[in-house]
Amino acid sequence: MDNLAILVNTCDDYSDVWELFIRCLEEHCPDCKLPIYFNTETFSSLPFETSLAVKFVNSEGAWGKRLLSSLGQIKEDFIINLFDDYLLEEPLLLAEIDQVLEILTTNRFVSAVYLNAVSLRYHRNIPKAGFREVKNYTEYRLNSAPGIWRKGDLAELTHENDSPWSWEVFGTYRTFTSSKCFLSPSSACDNIYAYQYKKGGAIYRGKWVSDVIDEKIAKYNLGLDPKERGYTASLENEKRSLLWKYNFIVSGFKTDGLKAFWYLIFYVRNKVGL
Repeated sequence: MDNLAILVNTCDDYSDVWELFIRCLEEHCPDCKLPIYFNTETFSSLPFETSLAVKFVNSEGAWGKRLLSSLGQIKEDFIINLFDDYLLEEPLLLAEIDQVLEILTTNRFVSAVYLNAVSLRYHRNIPKAGFREVKNYTEYRLNSAPGIWRKGDLAELTHENDSPWSWEVFGTYRTFTSSKCFLSPSSACDNIYAYQYKKGGAIYRGKWVSDVIDEKIAKYNLGLDPKERGYTASLENEKRSLLWKYNFIVSGFKTDGLKAFWYLIFYVRNKVGL
């Protein structure tokens, strides 16, 4: 695993989740020797002690620009791409990580192998492999789910003006003209990176998810005060306003031109239930 690193996408304003992330990783992957890069703006060290090999890759600007800058500062060719509130709930087995890395290193046509099942409707099973291919022309083919990425391919699919949301949506459309493929476990029962994905992680729309963090704060005896950020009142998807959708589509045309029309195509497809 000398050519593999962990990239934690975060920001200065989310530094309150860092110790939760690290303590969960320490508990559930105690033998982890991988370098861990925190992608944030200005912080250059953790405000607590850890035996893990944590480094910081700093830059400012739009989220996509910071991701590209981080990738440029990482020497390893493969990364486990994570978000800061993906708190491990069960052991992360390095043997399984090594198997996934083997798939990437021996198959150059694979851009990413997600560590959790994605694309429940549009996929192609690979017999006896334990993985499935996310079909082309599928929404969220480029996904924020935990995954091991070929670093160069991730950089090619990222625009410097991306937000995390536009990266998944318009980044997916960028994959449609790629000859590479994307894999994920065959079912959620085979997930490799166990976190509370059904609740969106530890933070939802900027607020803590109490079911995810409260027990952990007590377990790790943290001095974290959840009241400072506050708890989310509901995990139900809040509808975006028409103005937000308009601005979102406009941003897609700015970054990807006519590819942004896919947003409207998928909107209609979902409406008619195809």
